[in-house]
Amino acid sequence: MSQVRMLNQLKGLSADHEIVFSDILAKSGGQKQTMQTMSDLGVEYHPLLSASYGKGRLVKAARVLALKLGTLLTPISKEEFSVSSRQIKNQLLDLVGNLRPDAFLIHYWYLGFLFKQVDKDILKIIDTHYLVEEHMELLKAGKYAEGRIASLHHKIQLEHSLDRQRRCFLASDLVIVNSEKQASLINSWEPKVPVSVTVNGQDLGPYLSYRNEHRRETAVLFYGSLGNQFNRRALKRILTSILPMIRESIPECTLYIVGANPPLEIIENVKDESVIVTGYVDDIKPYLTRCRVMLLPLETGSGFRGRVVELLALGIPIVGTWNGLQSVGFLDGEHGFLAETDADTAQRAIELLHDTKLWVRISNNCRLFARKAFSLENTYGRLSATISALRDSSTQNNITEHAGF
Repeated sequence: MSQVRMLNQLKGLSADHEIVFSDILAKSGGQKQTMQTMSDLGVEYHPLLSASYGKGRLVKAARVLALKLGTLLTPISKEEFSVSSRQIKNQLLDLVGNLRPDAFLIHYWYLGFLFKQVDKDILKIIDTHYLVEEHMELLKAGKYAEGRIASLHHKIQLEHSLDRQRRCFLASDLVIVNSEKQASLINSWEPKVPVSVTVNGQDLGPYLSYRNEHRRETAVLFYGSLGNQFNRRALKRILTSILPMIRESIPECTLYIVGANPPLEIIENVKDESVIVTGYVDDIKPYLTRCRVMLLPLETGSGFRGRVVELLALGIPIVGTWNGLQSVGFLDGEHGFLAETDADTAQRAIELLHDTKLWVRISNNCRLFARKAFSLENTYGRLSATISALRDSSTQNNITEHAGF
């Protein structure tokens, strides 16, 4: 979903601005698809080459080992460590120095330390995606499955990252976040940091217009990548507790598990024929719309839930936690239900499975909300207008300063 956010941001900004896009390449030939995508958008592409680019296996293995040792022996996170090489910094500073753009926008905060070396007339912007504070909240609540030593090291890393992140924010002219919660977290420690809430506009046309030819089944759904511990933990709650409670009332209820990288232990342990594990599929819409309810008992995780927006656009009510749904502006009783306990989650799902009128009302609300809040046509131009206004204000301040006023 981070890639979706970046691509749609490029689409929106390229309508009003000349854009130069850079990413970091670690493999030879890795830029072909990106180059084509940028060309289709009318965006100039200048990739940055990592120290291992074009090198042999031994060099790459040494880089991987250095990354692991660096994150193990220092408080620097893997993400920050991976972009902190002199080669990356020099390439990026040379590019900005040669282009002299009106604005320098980075995704995530890790490269924000470079802002102090960039001309003061260039706007410095961070699209943060997530905040370190969100992960600290989860660590304090004991939501990470870690041992005592690993937890202590994680805490040290987060404290270091929090300090670095805040320094980068203070050096910025604008910080872009994707939820009101993130904006309030930033302004709670420094109200002067300029924050813009910019949601992930998405190409929802194929979802909003989609109608499944088959009747929706008496089925519930879990949809999301199963490559991370947060989603796996949520799925475990569904399989061990929530689904059995739903079946006490609706024995014929089916569970669809849709998403890439399903853990082997889940596939091997699920013997029930009414639990269907799809793995990765090219077109998710036919699978998702077989289900009447999405279950999202997500206790942990951060950032924007792009997959929730897809579900809303398909008219699928959601029953989930505040943590899983707050970032999209989800309203309890309007787009589904908030439920923190397994019992409440099961009961709300049963209500939606039983009550057709309730389901139809909420399903229609979901589609309307997705179209209004997240479609590209209703989100295009917002960030562009914000940056243009910021640039105009900065230019006027420079004129005033140089005139001696």
